[in-house]
Amino acid sequence: MEKDRGLVKKRFLELAWRAERTGCFAFTGFLNMEEQSLLISMKKELPVPFSLFGGTEDCERRVARFGSERDLGYEEPFPISCVGVNAVAAKFGAELAHRDVLGSILGLGVDRSIIGDIAVRQQGAFAFCLSSMAAWICGHLDRVGRQGVRCEVLDRPPEGPLYRLSEEKIQIASERADAVVAKAFRLSREDSAELFEKERVFVDAALCKSASRQLKAGEIVSVRGYGRFVYGGVDGATKKGRLNAVISKYC
Repeated sequence: MEKDRGLVKKRFLELAWRAERTGCFAFTGFLNMEEQSLLISMKKELPVPFSLFGGTEDCERRVARFGSERDLGYEEPFPISCVGVNAVAAKFGAELAHRDVLGSILGLGVDRSIIGDIAVRQQGAFAFCLSSMAAWICGHLDRVGRQGVRCEVLDRPPEGPLYRLSEEKIQIASERADAVVAKAFRLSREDSAELFEKERVFVDAALCKSASRQLKAGEIVSVRGYGRFVYGGVDGATKKGRLNAVISKYC
């Protein structure tokens, strides 16, 4: 794991120095939460600033762009396209599943870093990918699971939020991160604390190692293997002193 971190860190440094040396933006592929967290931790080591974007504001997997318009004197969009995947016989078919869409794309021999977030919409889906591969994917992806599909590169991502948010009210003893995660995913406090020890919890894309960290309203908590939610903050207290809080889960 440490060797992998070292290689990823080296790659980030190479891209940052390339942007500095050439005066041109440099881009990564799509980064997972661990990679984004590592990049964020390297902020002071990099010779140029960076930004992260996944296609829309609520994407979890994001591309890093090294360089800034202020320093380089021009603007360059992220090389991200949105591919629409629709079942050929939608009214007769079952809904597409995220796992099946991703598996079918990767089954074409596409590297995982080429593919960003995938949002399923009934018999269709939207998949973000690097623009250099969008047309190729559309030309080769004709089945998802047992369903025939038709793909097209969209002019723009779908309007509105990419994901639906399901609001839930929970009762917590405190705003400690482990307490909120435990309630959000119906875990014991011990199991929740173990997720922090195993470095599976991220807050606003940064690795959260401290189970006692106090969450703030508006922060996005991602737990690898469980999902993610927006912490909405405290909304009053019960007669027994417990806190009423609100979370909004991505679904």
